[in-house]
Formats: sequence, C-alpha cells, structure tokens
Amino acid sequence: MLRKSSNRYVLLQEYVPVAEQRAIAKAVVAALPAERPAPAFVEQLGRDLLAEARQRGQATSRATRVVAWVAGGVLSVATGVVIWLLVQRTHEEHAPELTLAGA
Repeated sequence: MLRKSSNRYVLLQEYVPVAEQRAIAKAVVAALPAERPAPAFVEQLGRDLLAEARQRGQATSRATRVVAWVAGGVLSVATGVVIWLLVQRTHEEHAPELTLAGA
C-alpha cells in the first residue's frame, strides 16, 4: 500500500499476501458504516431467490425430460433391431433346407 496525503491506495497486482488481504478487509469494514437492510428488502430478496431457484429447477427438469424422451426412443429402436435379429436367426435355424427339384 502507498500513502498519498490522507488517502490509501491499493496496488493492483496478481498476488496479494494473506496478511495484506486481511488488512484491506479490516480497513474497508472500518471505513463503511454499519447498515442493516430493510426488512422489506430482505423479504423481497428471499422471494426473488426462491423464484429464480424454481425457474432453474423447471429448466433442469425440462432438459431431463427431453433427454429421457430421446434416450427412450433410441433404446426402443435398438431393442426392436435386436429382437428382429434374434427372430431372423431363429427362423434361419429352424427353416427346412430347400432344394431344387431335379438337382
């Protein structure tokens, strides 16, 4: 930190030591007046946060339903192909040998 007149300046850098971070935090807390939010603000904030959480939950459940629908369709087609292949194999095993007459 540098001092110029009575103002304190914070040097912008990539790394700030932990002790200096704590000193900055204490200085900021000391400089700011202690204010409590109004009860109406707290209530409104709570309602807004709940509404946002519900919307995100609905978006997630919509995405989950779409993925489940697509996965179910793919699984259904794959199951149909497997059953068809098994039926074809069974018919080939039990089908009588056909020979040409006179051969």
